[in-house]
Amino acid sequence: MTHLSARWLSATTLALSLAACGGGSGSDSAIPSAVPATSGQQFASGTITGFGSVIVEGVRYDDSGASIKVEDDASSPRASSLSALKLGMQVEIRGDDSGRASSVTVSSEVSGRITALTSGGFIVSGQTVQVSTEVSSPTVFEDVGGLAGLAVNDFVEVHGKRDTAGTIIASRIELKDGSSLASVRVVGPVAALNLSAKTFSLSGLTVAYGGTTRVLPAGAVLENGQRVAVWSDTAIVGNTLTAKSLVVKRHQFGSNDLARVGGLVRDLDFAAKTFKIDGIDVDASTATYEKGTAGDLANGRKLRVRGTFADGRLKASEVRFVKDRDDAQAELTGVVTDFAGIGSFKVRGVPVDASAQGIEFKNGSAQNLANGVLVKVEGTVDGSVIKPRELSFITSDDSRSRWLLGEVSGYDVGSGRFNLMRLDARLTDATTFRNGDTTAATRADFGNGDRVQLRGAFSGGVFLVNEVVFRPGVQWVIDGVEGGAYEVNLAAGVFKLNGTVVRIGPTTVFEGSRDNLRNGVKVEVYGTLVAGELLASKVAVKLPDGKDAGRVKGMVSDFVSVADFRVAGQKVDASRARFDPSSTNASMLADGRFAEITGPVVAGVLQATKVELK
Repeated sequence: MTHLSARWLSATTLALSLAACGGGSGSDSAIPSAVPATSGQQFASGTITGFGSVIVEGVRYDDSGASIKVEDDASSPRASSLSALKLGMQVEIRGDDSGRASSVTVSSEVSGRITALTSGGFIVSGQTVQVSTEVSSPTVFEDVGGLAGLAVNDFVEVHGKRDTAGTIIASRIELKDGSSLASVRVVGPVAALNLSAKTFSLSGLTVAYGGTTRVLPAGAVLENGQRVAVWSDTAIVGNTLTAKSLVVKRHQFGSNDLARVGGLVRDLDFAAKTFKIDGIDVDASTATYEKGTAGDLANGRKLRVRGTFADGRLKASEVRFVKDRDDAQAELTGVVTDFAGIGSFKVRGVPVDASAQGIEFKNGSAQNLANGVLVKVEGTVDGSVIKPRELSFITSDDSRSRWLLGEVSGYDVGSGRFNLMRLDARLTDATTFRNGDTTAATRADFGNGDRVQLRGAFSGGVFLVNEVVFRPGVQWVIDGVEGGAYEVNLAAGVFKLNGTVVRIGPTTVFEGSRDNLRNGVKVEVYGTLVAGELLASKVAVKLPDGKDAGRVKGMVSDFVSVADFRVAGQKVDASRARFDPSSTNASMLADGRFAEITGPVVAGVLQATKVELK
């Protein structure tokens, strides 16, 4: 998660108490909510396409009371929070008949280290991943700007659906900090099962399981074609993964349970109009079709299906083809955070760039954008950023207290009415006043042209002010914005961070070596925002340098000699290192060995003082 702290020049640090925006959708929503046609429970699976509450395949579910789980080791999903839900993730939702989600489970398709780059994708943990080229379902990237920013040995988590060839068509690719990650997770269909050897193939990867492998649910018997989740905390050796846990993924449905599922068609029987989506048997023989006809059904087509369960299969009542840019619309409803300009801010943790021409602003303009402002963003995904086509400022009654920041205009002393960021606001008899340095202020100090921070809530479309804090000054200074650098061009002195162009120059101070600034590296940047670009006064590279001890953990790669190899993408010189345990030595270093390296980073190279071979 990125963090940004900002202040007005000559003012104290600005601390915003931002209202969360989970729970029900409110009256502003144009997205259909999950209202069933039956009295059964609800099941949904597919891609997260928005928030406010969580939106899956274009349908909104009230997540205010939902338990959130993330499948890392699928045998024991870890409890998490709403902040773990990200655009492009694959999830399963269970809920009641009113559209309220009781649980949301996040399930990636594969995680591990990239072993090869391909045309339009890469190989990770033996699985072929392809970046989506469909305008209807683009791939979302996090902590990397796009495919060009990825490299062999990068650790990634990939969400997506498999086509008929077993290739994962990615809905989300997240670059992880690989220095402390060794786990491998793969989800897919069992093939070439050998019960005597206790091995099977998972889209080309050989999986070995045995007496130490935890197989769930208890008593499960493996069969070809079953969809399983495999997890291990040891690296792949050759093309074989030794499973630590193995879960047969079975869907449990009740008769007449409503379901909405999204994914790619597999195992199509064209004559019978039956097929599978994400392992679920679907009968679409009596369904109505949108954006196509039954004759357009084909393996590999992306669909959104609605229906009810009967006799172990989903009886589809509606089938929608996902085929054009309208289907790729993402929606975010929440308060603006991490505001560094109209080209770089976040809503519900998702980077947004509203600097393009032609955006339709409702109930305000681009000048209204600031930290704490409640907005609804509708647009398309471009790499790791949402590009809005429409941005609405929400002024509906919701009883939520929030902060707004801007300049006072149109102030009427008698009524207390004024405009802030082109929104209607009003002082009340109970409004309190203070200066940014905590000294006392009064209502008599309030007037047109004042730059103020206001706390209050909307009522009847008017922002009723509870508290006024005077914030003089006009220059925007960034006290620290964090994230993963991408599109790094050291020669040109430029890179991108959360959708913002960052420029470095001869006066930029680096904490950590400038040579360590590369795609995917975590950084924290300080500077001044000028014309939409962040001019960096300081860049803190999160990989230690100089005398500070660094540590990386992962597989050895690009091995040339003991003085020239990489671990987790970090170049290492271990020619003067001590090896642990004492039974190991430098001659055991080789590609594919798992190592933990400790030592200082000098000129971009980790000078190892200790090497632990696992």
